[in-house]
Amino acid sequence: MIEPWHRKCWAWVRRIKEAPSERALTGAIRASCLPDQAALRDVLNQYILEAADAGGQDALDRARPVILEALRKSGLNTRAQEALPVPLTPPSSASPLWKAIEDEWFAAGGPGEVRKDAIPLHEDMKSTVQELLSRGEGWNAGADFVFHLRDPAMQRELLRRGEKIKGQVTGTMLSDFRDLMAQQFYREGLPPDQLALEIEYLFPTTYKDRSLVIANTETGIAYGVTNHETAVRNGVDGHEWLAAGPDPRDAHRAASGQVRPINQPFVVGGERLMHPGDPSGSPGNIINCHCIELPVINDPRTIPATPWRGQPLASFAAEVVKLIAAALEVTKA
Repeated sequence: MIEPWHRKCWAWVRRIKEAPSERALTGAIRASCLPDQAALRDVLNQYILEAADAGGQDALDRARPVILEALRKSGLNTRAQEALPVPLTPPSSASPLWKAIEDEWFAAGGPGEVRKDAIPLHEDMKSTVQELLSRGEGWNAGADFVFHLRDPAMQRELLRRGEKIKGQVTGTMLSDFRDLMAQQFYREGLPPDQLALEIEYLFPTTYKDRSLVIANTETGIAYGVTNHETAVRNGVDGHEWLAAGPDPRDAHRAASGQVRPINQPFVVGGERLMHPGDPSGSPGNIINCHCIELPVINDPRTIPATPWRGQPLASFAAEVVKLIAAALEVTKA
C-alpha cells in the first residue's frame, strides 16, 4: 500500500517547478497525493479478517486443554468420557448437524433421503467428509478445530473497524507527508527538484517502521477482539492477562497474571481493557501490543458440548453438501 503512494508522491514532487506557499501546501498534497482508498480498504479488510481467524483459532487451541483438564479434575465422569478422542465417524442421524445437512441437501435439490451408509463417496473424499461431519460432535472432535470467521455480526464490526482505520491511516499519511514537505521546503530550503532526488531515501525510512506498526496494531486488535469473543461463546469463566512480546511495556508486565471474570475488564496502567488490543483503549496501551489473553475454567459444566468455531451450522452443513455432491459427480463419471 505504501509503495504505490510513495511513487505517486515522488512523481508529483518532480512535476512541480517551485514549492507552493505553506498555506497552499496541504491542499496541493490532498489534491495530488491521496493514497488509493479502495486498495487500502481491501488490504485492511483482508488482514483484519485473517487476523480474526487466527485469534479465534488460537482461542480454541488455548481453551481446549484447559477445558479437558477441568473436566478431568471435576469428577464429571460422563463429560470426561465425552472429552476423550473417538474415531472419526459421521454423527448420529438424530444430531442437529445431520438434520442441518439433510435440510441443506433437499434445499439444494438433492434426490431422495440422505443416508450416511448409502452416500457413494469417492475414496479420496471419504476421510475429508467424515472429518467434516465429526467436527460438530463436541470437544472430542480430534486434535484440532478449524476456525473460520463466518459470524455476520462480528464480520460487520471488524469491517467497520477497517473503515475507521482507513481514515486514520490516510490522515496520518497525508499529515506526515505534508510535514515532511514543509520541513524540506521552508526550513531547509530545498528546491522541489532536489527533494525529488532525495525522496527515494526519505520514504522508506519514514514509512517502513510506521507501516509495520499500523499492521501489527490493527491486526492485533482484530485478533484480540475475536480471541475474546471465542472464549466468551465457549463458556470460559475467566481470563488472565499474560505479558508477551520482545519488550512488553511496564504497565503490561505489571498486569501479567491478573485474573478477572470473563465479563470484567483488566486494569492495565490505570485503564480498563477487556483484552489485549481492546479498541477502546488508549494508543499507549494498544499500539504494538503482543500480550495474550488466557482462558480460565472454573466450572466445566458451563462448557457447551459443541464448541463455537465462528461458522454457523447452516454454513457448515452447506460445505458438507457440496463435498457430497462433488463426490456423487465423481462416482457418476
